[in-house]
Amino acid sequence: MREKPATGVVPSPAVFINAQSAITGLRGRDLISTLRSVAAHGLRNPIHSAKHALKLGGQLGRVLLGDTLHPTNPNDSRFADPAWSLNPFYRRSLQAYLAWQKQVKSWIDDSDMNPQDRARAHFAFTLLNDAVAPSNTLLNPLAIKELFNSGGHSLVRGLSHLFDDLLHNDGLPRQVTKQAFEVGKTVATTTGSVVFRNEMLELIQYVQGSDDTVLELRTNQVGVPHLALLVTDIHGRYERMLSLGVEFRNPPVEITAGANVGGFACYLIDPDGITLELLQPSRARASLLGLALEE
Repeated sequence: MREKPATGVVPSPAVFINAQSAITGLRGRDLISTLRSVAAHGLRNPIHSAKHALKLGGQLGRVLLGDTLHPTNPNDSRFADPAWSLNPFYRRSLQAYLAWQKQVKSWIDDSDMNPQDRARAHFAFTLLNDAVAPSNTLLNPLAIKELFNSGGHSLVRGLSHLFDDLLHNDGLPRQVTKQAFEVGKTVATTTGSVVFRNEMLELIQYVQGSDDTVLELRTNQVGVPHLALLVTDIHGRYERMLSLGVEFRNPPVEITAGANVGGFACYLIDPDGITLELLQPSRARASLLGLALEE
């Protein structure tokens, strides 16, 4: 069978994912609540759902016939292995995944959900889409190679991590291994104390060392911390603070990459000479944080 190339005033949200969850990690029950709300919306709008289901079915049929409908993002390292483009089975599984991903996004964009619910739906389905990616299965060509190279040990390690996440992390995959860090030895090695703590943050005051080392706390240095303040009208804040004599390192600039892409940020110097940041998130991220951006 011949393979074919690719052709080029807001209502209250139904589900609230709080700012802490959006910043530090989403709880499993929040994700389930959001998905339940989206499913209920789909049932209440059967014609809308059926239209996109038929489109997905048509695309899957073309994928089975060998069409490559959706080009793969060259920066997506999950599918960098040549097998995803050269092997007919892997190519079809990847194309089916991309078709599903595209139709889910289109279904959410075309729905009549309010903007905040739509942003939450996109956020939840981004997590879901990443979880069900074909690269996460045992058929991943890299996983199969590692399985043979490790003599089966990679499979045992993966299953143990899976069971540990199910039992101790609400079923969500851990980003780091807690055992890799030890307070006072590998992290938090500088003498200091917690002077304030709440559910969102800990404010730590460090004791200056005995040497005369001077640290250059430039914002372009990796690992240099600073306090970022969320704002809803960064350009208005910038102009007002500038008129009051506040020293800024730069005017607001648009963020073009990373988690805050589409937002704006600028740096300023406080009266003690400490660098602070004003951060206005993008509209989608602001909805997740429960913020209403000013027009």
